[in-house]
Amino acid sequence: METYEEAEALWGGPTLTLKITKSDLDPEAVTRRLRLTPTASAGPGFDPYAPLSGSDGRWFFDSDTSGRASQFTTAAGDLLVRLTAASAAIRDLVDEGYSVQLIVRGYSGPRSTALVAPEVLRRIADLGLPLVVVPSTNER
Repeated sequence: METYEEAEALWGGPTLTLKITKSDLDPEAVTRRLRLTPTASAGPGFDPYAPLSGSDGRWFFDSDTSGRASQFTTAAGDLLVRLTAASAAIRDLVDEGYSVQLIVRGYSGPRSTALVAPEVLRRIADLGLPLVVVPSTNER
């Protein structure tokens, strides 16, 4: 019988994203309130590139890891410093009915690991936002 040994690997291309949605979201208003430039944004309406995402307005702010797993902690930490500075405005958005969440995305394979430093997890917890982990198992 043949056996295969699978080496543990890190997720490829991990990113941390702040995602804000609401049916009447005005991207420019969110940008002004947070004093951050979004990675992407769109007002309410159908998105042909994400047909399953609904018609809510959306605003995204991503970490920049340049696709390198080894840079995730630094890039996520940098993003979280900026989000912490905007935390009062983020909390106001939540109180006004906006959906606000942090999303960790990356490419995963068998036995792959998403390493998140304790300091990054602490900063995420301090923001009090939902954390969604989205592994992509698509073979690249």
